[in-house]
Formats: sequence, C-alpha cells, structure tokens
Amino acid sequence: MKKRVLILVGSLGVLALVWTLTWDKYQESLLIEEGASESEKKSSSRPPVFKRLPAQKPLPILEKPKAMKTSFFLERVVDRKPTNFRPSKHKIIESGNQKFNIVEDLIAVKASHRNRYSSEEIVEEKFSFLLVKKNGSEDSENLVVQNSRTKRLAILTGVFKIKLFNHEDWSKISEKYSLIEQANFPGIRLTLLKTNDLNKLESILSQLNKDSMVERAELEILENPPVTN
Repeated sequence: MKKRVLILVGSLGVLALVWTLTWDKYQESLLIEEGASESEKKSSSRPPVFKRLPAQKPLPILEKPKAMKTSFFLERVVDRKPTNFRPSKHKIIESGNQKFNIVEDLIAVKASHRNRYSSEEIVEEKFSFLLVKKNGSEDSENLVVQNSRTKRLAILTGVFKIKLFNHEDWSKISEKYSLIEQANFPGIRLTLLKTNDLNKLESILSQLNKDSMVERAELEILENPPVTN
C-alpha cells in the first residue's frame, strides 16, 4: 500500500514539473512575439531612410559643327537686308500699289559674267544676276529698281503679269501691244507677256490697266521678301 502511494506521489510530482516547464516556455514565446510586434510597430513608424546617391558629373557640351550653327535662312538674311548703295539717278515707277525707283546707274547682268567685273563694281547678287555699277553705255536686258519703302534692290525683267477676264484673249493682248509670250496659266486666267523695249514699260503698263480685256496688270519684279527683326 505504501508503495502505491509513493508511486502516485512521484507521478504527480513529475506532472507538476512538466506543466511548470511547459508554462515557462509558453510565457517566453508570448514575450518574444510581443517584442517582435513592438519592433515592427516602431520600425513602421520611423520615416524611411533614403540613401544619398553620388552626384552625377555634368555631361560634356558637344561643339556643333559650323554648318549646324547657322541655318540656311539665317545665312541668307544678310542678302535680304537693304543695300547700302545709294543711287545717284533714279525715276519712280508704280506697280501693284508699290513704288520703285528705277536706278539708272546700275545694271543687272548674268552671274556667269562675274569675271568681267571687279569686286568693287559688284553691288549685290540676286536671283542668278549680278547688280553692278554701270560703266559707260552698257545695255542690260533687265532694269535695276529700288523699293521706295524697304530700300532693297530688285530686278525689273520687262515681263507683265496680266490677269484677263477671259483667258482666251491673251493672244489678242500679245499682238495688240507687241508682247512676247512667256507663260500661260488658264486656271487662274493669268498670262506672262514680255517686252524687249524697257523704255516703254510705264506706258504699256498704263494701257494694259485701261484695257477692257484686262482685269489687272503688274510688272514682274524680282525682290526678296521682307526681313522681320
């Protein structure tokens, strides 16, 4: 009987010891979990830390080729500016609501004749022509004019730009005023007719604008468009 009591007491002691150890471990695991959750809360509440990247070196500036620095338009601006030339003789002619001075001391010659003139004689180059100072009694197929408002030089070709009420009348106009056909545009009722007698430009222009077959007539003047600053 005593043996059974001793065995029972011993078994209860072992169970108590096991329970105690198990409880301690359970408490430790709870503490660990609570500590982990607290650390997570603290870490989440902290502001994010950004690493500072090393400063980048500025990219080298590549030198553009000379051809790219100045566009073709800008290169031609100088040619479009008013010339410094001041004519000593001129007379006024009107066309298309504009006034032009016929410059009598300049002539227009083909650019292929450049070798005949010195650089001092050449005033300007325009539309495959050279505008040169007149030397002696040289004749030219074209007249040089200067826009009264812009002061730019231009070339008067002797061609009339004629808009007709009936385009089929262009041959009658050509025969009536002894003009030579240059081009015809029936769709817009326009004909280009030329005279070889440059001294009659004003009188022919005046007669054309009074002719009943003509809606409007102007002189062909080769002049660069204005430059906007």
